[in-house]
Amino acid sequence: MAQRVVRSTVAGGKADLVVCVACGLGFALVAALVGTGMTARLDEAALVLASSARAPWLTHALLLATNALGPLAMVAVAVVATLALARGHVLLNLVTVGGACALNVVLKAAFCRPRPEAFALVAEKGFSFPSGHAMVCTAVLALLWLELRPRLGERGGRALAVVCACLVALVCASRVYLGAHYPSDVVAGVLASLAWVALVHRLASRAGGVARPAWCGRTADAR
Repeated sequence: MAQRVVRSTVAGGKADLVVCVACGLGFALVAALVGTGMTARLDEAALVLASSARAPWLTHALLLATNALGPLAMVAVAVVATLALARGHVLLNLVTVGGACALNVVLKAAFCRPRPEAFALVAEKGFSFPSGHAMVCTAVLALLWLELRPRLGERGGRALAVVCACLVALVCASRVYLGAHYPSDVVAGVLASLAWVALVHRLASRAGGVARPAWCGRTADAR
């Protein structure tokens, strides 16, 4: 079993680096395309398609989703989950979620992209790129997965990953549908958040501050 834990830790550390670099490069690519205007047609086409599919029941449902999975709600989830499941990782989780929020503010100020107000169903303040909902939701759900995966085993961890991915996709879709963001905003938000979570987790692992397995490899109880 000790050998399995060691192999899982080594594999997880490599996966942290891969996720960080891949998502960081992905964010840089999206940011470059947005900065040069190369996403403009695709972004607008997606917003036109989303607005054409609007219906009262769907708008109500996605308003509920965007509020339930919004930054304030997800930070509350992170606090409750940390106190209930990971009191030994309070500082790590604080840096991860708080850092994701701060990084979003910095990136919005750096890019200063206006929101797609012509398509807006909700009034939002601040800049558009990257999406704060996408960043915070992704960061919190990634942390939740990292905490619960060792307890759920291989199959349970995969099922939870699917659920978390679906929730992230839901909040991203709601932001585009409601006209609060361009599609490139939410894609960039997810990529930036995953890169940040992976970076923090890798640094903490190398410093010896994380006992849980990382992004891949079998859990300690796997057979």
